[in-house]
Amino acid sequence: MPGESDRTRQVREAQEPLLHRRRLDIEETQGTLISDSLDAILTAINDIEKTRRQLQEYLRKNPKFQHSLKPVPPTQDAPQIAVRMAEAAYKANVGPMATVAGALIDLAFEQMKEAGAKTAIIENGGEVVATSPRPVYAGIWAGPSPISGKIALKLSRFPVTVATSSASVSHAFTFGSADAATIVADNASLADAAATAVCNAVQGVDVEGSVREGLSTAEKIEGVKAAIVIRGRYIGSTGDVPEMVAVRGDISPTVRTAVYL
Repeated sequence: MPGESDRTRQVREAQEPLLHRRRLDIEETQGTLISDSLDAILTAINDIEKTRRQLQEYLRKNPKFQHSLKPVPPTQDAPQIAVRMAEAAYKANVGPMATVAGALIDLAFEQMKEAGAKTAIIENGGEVVATSPRPVYAGIWAGPSPISGKIALKLSRFPVTVATSSASVSHAFTFGSADAATIVADNASLADAAATAVCNAVQGVDVEGSVREGLSTAEKIEGVKAAIVIRGRYIGSTGDVPEMVAVRGDISPTVRTAVYL
C-alpha cells in the first residue's frame, strides 16, 4: 500500500492469504486482475474475450453505435455489453464507446464473484472495479499536473468502481482539458461514461473555474457518488469521496489509475 516501508509490506504480505495477479492484454483491453482465486481470474479473462467478440460483431452491424458522440439506443438483439453501454451513455450524455472499458470489467467482475472470489479486482486502463476484505488503494495519474501520482484513494466500502478520464494521458478523444477526472459510481460502465463527460466539461482559460464546472457536471449525473477533478495545480472534489492518502514513490505513467494492495 502507498507509504509503507518495505519491511512492513513484507510482514503484512506474509500474514495475508495468497493473491493471484494476471496481466490483461487483449488488443485495446489492457490492465490487471487480482484475486484469491486463480479460477476466477481465468473465468474473467475468458469472459472478456467472449464479450469483446460479441461487441465487435455488434459494432460491425451497427456502426452508428461505435461512432456516435451522443447516446444511441441498443437494438433488440444487442448483446448485454451493448445494453449496459447504452444505459450508461444515456445517463452521462456521451457516446456509447465512452463506456466500453467499464462495461467490459463490470461483466467480468460479476463472473469472478460467481466463481467464488472473495477478493476480485480488475483494473482496465483508467477503470477499477473491486471487492476485497481489506482496503484497496487506487492511485491517480494526472499527466503533467504536479499532483499526478501523489495521491491515492483508499477504497474500503465494497463493491466499488472508480474510473478516470484524462485529456493529457489518454489517447481517447475528448473535448476537455482535465489532467484527471476521476469518478466513483454505482458501476464501472457509469463511472467510465461520467468520467468522460466530466473531462469534456473542463474547458477554457479559467483553470480553477473549469475544475468547478467539471464537478458541477458530475453532480448532475444520476448514480455518481463522488468526483475528483485535477487540472494543473488545481484539484477539486465533490460527493462522498473516499479517503485520499499520499503515495510514496512513482506510479506507472502508462495507466490512469494504478491499484495498490
